[in-house]
Amino acid sequence: MPPIGRVGGRYPDGTSPTAAALAEALTELHKCFQSSTIAALSKRFGLSGASLSHYFNARRLPPAETLISMYEGAVQDLAKRGVLTMPFTLDYLLALRTAAKLGLCPNCHRALVGAPPLSVGDHEMDRRNDVSTDEDRHNVMNVPSPPPGLDEVLSYIESGRLQDASSVLWATASEVTAEEVAGAVSFFMHAGHPEAADVLLRGARGRGARDRLTIIRELLGLGLADAALVLLEG
Repeated sequence: MPPIGRVGGRYPDGTSPTAAALAEALTELHKCFQSSTIAALSKRFGLSGASLSHYFNARRLPPAETLISMYEGAVQDLAKRGVLTMPFTLDYLLALRTAAKLGLCPNCHRALVGAPPLSVGDHEMDRRNDVSTDEDRHNVMNVPSPPPGLDEVLSYIESGRLQDASSVLWATASEVTAEEVAGAVSFFMHAGHPEAADVLLRGARGRGARDRLTIIRELLGLGLADAALVLLEG
């Protein structure tokens, strides 16, 4: 087992292939930083050296928020050196973490491995909490229609029957397809009802691992990283 402060090395016995793949991706990300010592990264991202060592060496899975911060920091550092591509996308990194957390085998997340590199310019469209780019993205997206039956949820919300709306949403989260859950979440987010989207996502936590991963990937593809975090941390 690598000592604290070392990046890369032999992973602990019993490390799953997906957890090892995530650690290897983090090792690639580590090469992108201008100041790449554990001490420098620890100070930069507000993490202990021990935590970073655990993440780099597949002893623990980093929180999704940490992956996002580290990825964005790597993009910034590469851009300063005139490098315009990343070895993988942020969506790939988050989805790989999900696969590792859910214990999926390599075949189950095979599609993630082929994710194309991301240019720094394209990355600007994926940053969280960037209102202007989110608005641009939403303007060119077609707002999806909710699954059948969810129109009554809107009437419940408008009439203040929030408990009834929550009951329908909770049941819907387990009855429709994973893709329909993601579409409904997108619908309610665009319709200005994030609380309804949140109920759907929390209800979807009881679904199987493959369904949860599908919902997360759909949400990331729709630019709804914050919504995906509800399932990532569930």
